[in-house]
Parts: sequence; structure tokens; C-alpha cells
Amino acid sequence: GISAIAWSNSVPELDDDANGGGVNGKKTSHLLAVSDRNFVVKIWNADLGECIKHIEIGNDEAIRSLCFAPDDSMLLGACETTRGIVWETDGWEEIRQLTMANGDAADAAFSADGAYLAVVCASRGYLWKCLPNVSFHKVLSMANNDEGVYTNITFTKDSQHVVMVNTKNQEDEPVLVFDVETGKRVECEDPYSLSLRVMS
Repeated sequence: GISAIAWSNSVPELDDDANGGGVNGKKTSHLLAVSDRNFVVKIWNADLGECIKHIEIGNDEAIRSLCFAPDDSMLLGACETTRGIVWETDGWEEIRQLTMANGDAADAAFSADGAYLAVVCASRGYLWKCLPNVSFHKVLSMANNDEGVYTNITFTKDSQHVVMVNTKNQEDEPVLVFDVETGKRVECEDPYSLSLRVMS
């Protein structure tokens, strides 16, 4: 079965071979990335309904989350173990492996400005800078490191904060918000409006 799916954000130009000759004379296509329980990521030309790339994951690792960078230059896959994989989308070569201390990656995201990417694993989030190259930046966690099971991660629209959402155990804090530059937690006074106050 399918374990993760992601649409490209824009309509990138593809070469003639990858695009099957183009659509209506134009070398453009929407891309769809799909991972399955056979440890394969398939890249589809959604306009033509053709699979243009098979990416073997190996190590018996299913991808739990897929997402494209805002400019579609990279695809991020977060594995169910302790790693993430970043591919460039020109030739679909692996350009970086991301290592997390605890496994069970649940979700992944790029910031809207493309400067950061994040993966959430159980009670921790992991943050990397994307420019000029993908490099580790910060671990995001609660003070005791172990409370909560955070299943979703995203960025605010201004790319200044990363948000981890707890959808499993409502006895823990449902939303944690961190400053992306410092990695420090900020208090979320109203999780529905994300009114923020820096914590001392």
C-alpha cells in the first residue's frame, strides 16, 4: 500500500525523455511522488500518467512522509527509522542523508522560503538549513525531551517559526512552537491563532 504522497508545488520544465515528449507541445508537467511499502519511491508525470523514475530506498525502510521544496529543486523523504533522504529533482540523485536520534519519523516539511527543512519524530523535531547546502541546524524538543508524541510538523507562512502538533495525546501540550534561527521554544498563547510570546 501507499505510505506517503506529495505533489510538486509548481510546474517544472522536464527534458523530452522524462516528459514523454511534452504536453501540447510544452515541456511542462505536474509531478507526483508516491512511496509504497515495497521501499520504493515512484515519481509520476501526472499530466501523462506515466512513471518517470523509480527510487529504491533499501534497508527495508518505508517512507512515512514526502514533500517537495517550494521551488521543487529537492524532494525530502522521512523514513520510519532514524533517517531522512534528500534527492535533487534534476536527475533524482540522493544528495543528503539526514540522521535523527530517535526513529519513527512521522512528518516532514520545508519552510515557505526554502531555507529550512524539518522532520518530527515522536517527542522531537529536527531542523536543517537548506542553503547553500543541506546542513544540520537544531534539535527541537520539550524541556524534558521525552513527553508527547508529535505527529505533524509545519512552518509558519513567514518561515520564522516551526510548529509541531500533537494529535495523539491531548493530555500533553497540543502545539509546540520554535524559533527557526535559535531553536528556542516560544509560548503559544492561542494555538488556534498562533499568537506567540518568546519564553524566558
